[in-house]
Amino acid sequence: MASSPKLFEISQQDDIVIVTAMRDLSEFVYEALESEAADVLALLKGEHCRSVVFDLSPTDYCGSTALGLFLKLWKQTRANNGKMAFCGLSANEHEVFATMKLDSLWPLCDTLDEALDAVRG
Repeated sequence: MASSPKLFEISQQDDIVIVTAMRDLSEFVYEALESEAADVLALLKGEHCRSVVFDLSPTDYCGSTALGLFLKLWKQTRANNGKMAFCGLSANEHEVFATMKLDSLWPLCDTLDEALDAVRG
């Protein structure tokens, strides 16, 4: 049985974890989402990471499981006195974030550079 492609590409820039979604984050990928989220949480619980930037540009959709993940990571980010930002949201994702009022919690940026600046400043 072939393994599914990874959901996230995870990198680090200074004390910022950059999480790039590699495909849509639907409810059908729950187990993979939870597993890969644990990798991001482990980085945030370390002493070298404080903030998170999510790059959703390769995606068009994120479901409620992904939204729950974002909130879980935000909780850890806040405990680190860090910040969280998103970039590259599709029109669908912008609508979901606005409807859920998540755009009042996190900066929604057009580019990765803008999101990195948002968590640094």
